[in-house]
Amino acid sequence: MNKKLLSFFISAALGGAGVPAGAVPLNQAEDSSARVTATEDNDSSLWWWLGGGAGAAAAVALAVGGGGGGGGGDDHDDFDDYDDYVEHYLEYGVWPQGTPQWVKDQWNSSQGSTGNTVVNGTEVYFSKLPQDAVTGISSFTYATDNGRLVIDKDTVFDGRNKRAVVVTGKSVKVDILDGTTTTARRDATSILAKGGNVTFDIAGKLIADGDDATVVDIEGHDSRVTLQKTGSVLSTNSADGVEISGQNTRVDILGTVSVTGTDSTGIDIEGSHASLNIGKEARLSVQSSGNAWGGKRESVLFDVEGDNLSIVQASQDFSVGQYGTGINAEAENGGEILQRGRMMIAGTGATGISIESEGAIKGVQAINQGELLVENGGTGMKASGRNAVLINTGNIRVQNGGTALDVRNGAMAVNRGTIELSGVGSTAMRATGAGSRIINDTSGVIKLDGQGSTPFATLAGGEVYNNGRIYANGVDVTGQYVIGTSSQSGAGVLYTNNSPVSGARIDTAFTRHTDERIVHFDDVIVGTGLRDEDKITSTSVVWSARAEKDDNGNVDVVMAKKNYDSVISDTSLTADAQALEKGYKGNSLFASLNQNSSHALDEAIRQISGRNSGMSNLQVRRLDNRFRQALSDEIRSPSGAGFNVISRYTPQGELGSGSKFDMVTLSQKFTDGPTSYSVSYGIADLKNSTNDSPDSITGGYSQFFSVGWQYDAGAWRWENKLDAAFHALDTSRKIVYDGVNRQADSARKQQNFTLTSKMSRPWIAEEQLHVTPYLGVKARYSHVSSVTEHGAGEWNLSLSKQKQEVLEPLAGVTVNWNTADKTDLYLTAEGGMPLIRRADNGYARLAGAPEVRFDKAANTDSDFNSLIRAGAQWRGGNGSLSLNAWHWQEDGNRDKGLQMNVNYYF
Repeated sequence: MNKKLLSFFISAALGGAGVPAGAVPLNQAEDSSARVTATEDNDSSLWWWLGGGAGAAAAVALAVGGGGGGGGGDDHDDFDDYDDYVEHYLEYGVWPQGTPQWVKDQWNSSQGSTGNTVVNGTEVYFSKLPQDAVTGISSFTYATDNGRLVIDKDTVFDGRNKRAVVVTGKSVKVDILDGTTTTARRDATSILAKGGNVTFDIAGKLIADGDDATVVDIEGHDSRVTLQKTGSVLSTNSADGVEISGQNTRVDILGTVSVTGTDSTGIDIEGSHASLNIGKEARLSVQSSGNAWGGKRESVLFDVEGDNLSIVQASQDFSVGQYGTGINAEAENGGEILQRGRMMIAGTGATGISIESEGAIKGVQAINQGELLVENGGTGMKASGRNAVLINTGNIRVQNGGTALDVRNGAMAVNRGTIELSGVGSTAMRATGAGSRIINDTSGVIKLDGQGSTPFATLAGGEVYNNGRIYANGVDVTGQYVIGTSSQSGAGVLYTNNSPVSGARIDTAFTRHTDERIVHFDDVIVGTGLRDEDKITSTSVVWSARAEKDDNGNVDVVMAKKNYDSVISDTSLTADAQALEKGYKGNSLFASLNQNSSHALDEAIRQISGRNSGMSNLQVRRLDNRFRQALSDEIRSPSGAGFNVISRYTPQGELGSGSKFDMVTLSQKFTDGPTSYSVSYGIADLKNSTNDSPDSITGGYSQFFSVGWQYDAGAWRWENKLDAAFHALDTSRKIVYDGVNRQADSARKQQNFTLTSKMSRPWIAEEQLHVTPYLGVKARYSHVSSVTEHGAGEWNLSLSKQKQEVLEPLAGVTVNWNTADKTDLYLTAEGGMPLIRRADNGYARLAGAPEVRFDKAANTDSDFNSLIRAGAQWRGGNGSLSLNAWHWQEDGNRDKGLQMNVNYYF
């Protein structure tokens, strides 16, 4: 059923429910309050009905409010109230005999003009009819049989106008002339043809834009539509360019059809014995934006549904982009698609030809006799259902993750031509589901020239028959297959005779559905004269495959899991591998560990356990140091007050991996005889623009407090300072390895405390040179609260709290040189090595296996920690210019910076 008519009937049914049994016909006074804003009987969608946009819906709503016929059924044939007349007019395009004039007047008033009149004449031109400032022409109904309607001017019909040109005459010819543009927007239909045996000749441009917009809607049998070379159909944003319902439809495409946006269709045909012919010079393209309303909503260039359909595609300029389908066909009892042209299919979710059939007798088949170019995740042809058949007698080239032929739910694919694979991860033929079959026939050739490409892939009981040849880089490798598995007892079946099967490999998809570590599959390879079955292997280094023949000569396979710690090549991961082994279960997380090499398994374990992370911890330590550097570089007044500002748009405000911050620091120094005090505060707001690291800070804020005390005792100086940093941060961790790409987000709180005490003795080498050596001790304490990740499903980690205590001695020197020309140079260098370190880095648990515990190793890094600062200052008048550089290193973390300051005092 036409979608818009269905919407209308739903609206009428909803509106008619609950009509009072004692309702009486409306008189003019009672009905004058009605604001009917609809136009046509097939205006669409529940949104339209709820919004009050359709005359029928508004009329029915009136019935609910206190009018309408009794019994709650469809009573518009009773003509006892205003909405009955409107419903009849919208459905048939003419007012019923005896319609009161006040009803027509009120309807015309609600439409903003006296349109919707009936026009007769053997030849009617748009340009000679009453015009409208909004649509370009006043709405009307053309009721002449065997007449000609000529669209010779631009028109724009919008959902807000709720108007359409309705053709009710039989055997009408509609000519849309070259140079004209006919536009339908948001729920509107430009031309509705209902008389049957209508002919459309389209030489102009049709534009459908917006939800349920349709330029041409044909309802009736024996329709003929020709899109001339100069003609074009542009459909976008959930619109349908041309909709046709009825038997014996014929459509010829010579011009341009372009479809974009989600859930859009170029040409939609419904009805038996439909014929679609696409010319060699036709220009065709479709692409969808993909995800919308929580799901992938594909757009279709040509959508044909009905028994005994016939489609011939000869275009040499046919492009299908992501989440787009070039030709979609459904038939229960007979249908054929011949692809004789050239189609380019590229992008995730892109499909050249898709067919579906559940028919028990004839079904539908699609035959490629031309050329299909498939790449980047696209699919050349796919089929679903019993008696849906794909046949390739031409050439299909696939690269970078695409699939040539894909069948499901009992469908069949046959290759009698050539399929060439290149790039990474391409597949020639794929079968999913019991009864689904892929056959490389005797004349079929599959050429492999890509890393990880495979001729056959089966899942959930799909069957493979190979009677043709398979070549890899020019070498005949017939007999090398990947046999898919789906459950503990389900595996694909390869049918072959008198051939070696040494190249067959068994995949490990079954591990998602069972906790068993030893699984037996019967009749994985069926045939006579099979040999070399002992050389069958697994696609994963984590599982071993042992094959043997049964009493019938068929090959059975036993899959046995290996311990992770026996497969890894990095021994530092042994503890994590053993933890995973103890918690092994059948789910997607553990299935992702079925890697094809030890190196790949190492990387997967690092990612899962979080061992590859650490950037966010480094960024926090850097941020603490940046607070201290900002305080050291403050602009300070003679009274001892200081401040500094750092913008995230400067190098000083960058922490690496896209993390940046805006910072403000304030401080005040006090002096009381030989004693001086300082109080400091800083705050930073963190952002992340790229998040290009395995883990990093993505947002949050940090605060820094510092209290200092200094006492001069003769030639000696004693200094003490306590720093406290409080961080409330958002962080992310990327989990990326072969087959997995996820991101885990979390919120963390961390507190860092540092107490420094040192004793110094200034020494004046010369009047201009001051040297101050010092010794001291530094105590550091860090605490990180527990963290629970989200966003990565089974890969999320829950981390326990962590803490660290460090005590280290300090030794350093400060050198100041004050020249006579008002130039000051200084150098500070200090360093120390941790003397005592106690750390509890806690542990992490996996969301997909809570019993798995990864104990985090404590940091035992005993590298030399240091801070070096050097600078120069030039003073003159009320201003100064300074250049400062620093290099900081602590527990293996490093940071450095260079800053120039210009100060002016007034």
